[in-house]
Amino acid sequence: MRSLWRSGYNKQVGRYIKKHYGGSAGITALFPYMEPDFNWKRPDVADSRTARKTNNEYHGVERHARQYHVTAQYLEAAEHWLIAAAIRREMMGAQGMNDASHLGAVEFSINNYRYNMSLHRWQRAKRRYRPFPSPESFGLNSAMMDKKDSIAAGEIENITGIASD
Repeated sequence: MRSLWRSGYNKQVGRYIKKHYGGSAGITALFPYMEPDFNWKRPDVADSRTARKTNNEYHGVERHARQYHVTAQYLEAAEHWLIAAAIRREMMGAQGMNDASHLGAVEFSINNYRYNMSLHRWQRAKRRYRPFPSPESFGLNSAMMDKKDSIAAGEIENITGIASD
């Protein structure tokens, strides 16, 4: 499987992280991955039980991306999808995982990035006679996307108490 990652994405991701989170520390502060109340017996030895999940950060960014998408904030959704793809790539490299499953998850994020950028361009077009982008044009499945949109709308409703139309 050929990677969809482009070298130019590295600069973009840096800008997006700064724009949305103030820096990478902002992501880890918002989506912490360490248990704050773990009772350390020996503070000089790392204990694997302290990690909630090493993927908490990119799942959190992906949740934000879906929530932006479902509220038609396509540029913000796209930027978050690319951040998530970058974090996934870094985790794969750090953990030495280069299997099809993990690579597929990176590709899914990149496909969502491209889809949301296309939606953003469609949304900004002065003449809307351009066809509405379809998920399938970006290697995504409409039924799955509808299900994820429903979950994101429910998350927003749980926080705001406002049901989406």
